[in-house]
Amino acid sequence: MPVLNELQSDGLLQIQKIPQGGYEEQRPVALGAPILGMFSGQDIEFLDRAIAFYWSKTGKETSDHSHGVAWRTREDGEAMPYELAYLSDEPVGSAQSARLLQLAAERGWRSK
Repeated sequence: MPVLNELQSDGLLQIQKIPQGGYEEQRPVALGAPILGMFSGQDIEFLDRAIAFYWSKTGKETSDHSHGVAWRTREDGEAMPYELAYLSDEPVGSAQSARLLQLAAERGWRSK
């Protein structure tokens, strides 16, 4: 949200409100040409693949797929530290679980 707000206040972006299946979608729309010089070819390829993947999905489908545990730990509008990228929705495997329990025992960690 802070980035979107800054782009809007700088006149570089506007939010378009579009009725979408009983909801109002708030779609960011760029008001100028992109400056791609800060992105590598790999960055652009990744974005192209992501756009192709999500293009035909609804907002809910996109959100369900792209918003995992990192999003569920935040309040609306709350900043998300970059470190949240390390969180995963994948279940913890038995070896990982055993290692965590071992570390907890060695270090005296206790749950409340």
